[in-house]
Amino acid sequence: METKNGIYTDNEGVVLGENDKEAPMDDNKIVRKDTDVVLEKTNADIVREMNNPALMLSSITVTPSTLGKLAVGATQQFKAMGAYSDKSTADITSKVNWNSSNKAVDTISASGLATGVGIGSTNITASMSGISSPLINFRT
Repeated sequence: METKNGIYTDNEGVVLGENDKEAPMDDNKIVRKDTDVVLEKTNADIVREMNNPALMLSSITVTPSTLGKLAVGATQQFKAMGAYSDKSTADITSKVNWNSSNKAVDTISASGLATGVGIGSTNITASMSGISSPLINFRT
């Protein structure tokens, strides 16, 4: 079995490798313990991650980036993409903290699903590790 050094856990949080110990690369996904970065099972991803242990989130982009209007009772799925210090990107929709500035107008779930609940305007943001997305303003 091929291995690479690192601090990694499997999808259930079981440590596969820590510090100078080796983590198996034949699992479906490997999660870096200290950053929660999920890597698909590819040698290129593991090598890139291992060569840059200080990988940092640098920005968050949310789509759709403009919404305009969301009817009361309607829903809109938002997606968050993270850009990292090594120029890589990853879908971090389920990892960010979603926020609506006016919960009387819109609610947003942990998965990024917004629901119009009242009349008015609101801003949606996604944040993680001290980084926030630009505001997405819309009305209901």
